[in-house]
Amino acid sequence: MTDQPSGTQPPNVRIFGKAESAPAYAIRDFLHRGDVPFEWTELKNDEQAREVGVESALHGEEALSGIVLTNNKTSQQQTFNTKWLFLCLGGVPHTEWAKEDSITRDTAGYLVTGPDLAKDGRYPKNWPLERAPYYLETSMPGLFAAGDVRHDSVKRCASAVGEGAMAVTFVHRYLAHS
Repeated sequence: MTDQPSGTQPPNVRIFGKAESAPAYAIRDFLHRGDVPFEWTELKNDEQAREVGVESALHGEEALSGIVLTNNKTSQQQTFNTKWLFLCLGGVPHTEWAKEDSITRDTAGYLVTGPDLAKDGRYPKNWPLERAPYYLETSMPGLFAAGDVRHDSVKRCASAVGEGAMAVTFVHRYLAHS
């Protein structure tokens, strides 16, 4: 979708994202209000999103002038002239390591923490302590998860920073009572 609100100048901002991607919508709305021409390449699903990768070499001497996208499936490359790049990372929690230690994850692989560990008022069988898990504590006592890797997190940078600070507090509490 190319969106040129008023002028005929070519788009100089490129957005790559899923249709329901909140960051992509927020950026698009911001650019619309600023009357900035942009082009949004819609990625229809997670599989299509995984196929696209940004080349490590971005073009430009002193400022960005272009990017190269590589289809990770076909290796086909496509160059886009642009002065701006909005990169929204995430969507895959990369928590395969947690399976080995029987750490509870949801169906998408995010780490389940605190009160979300309880099902019908009971904690997982592998929860060995008498107390309830702290808010960011996983099913392994003393292991805390913060930010995007956590089940039902807000998936925003400021929230992840706040959760990280909270995790430090919970670590201190855990160590003080161990």
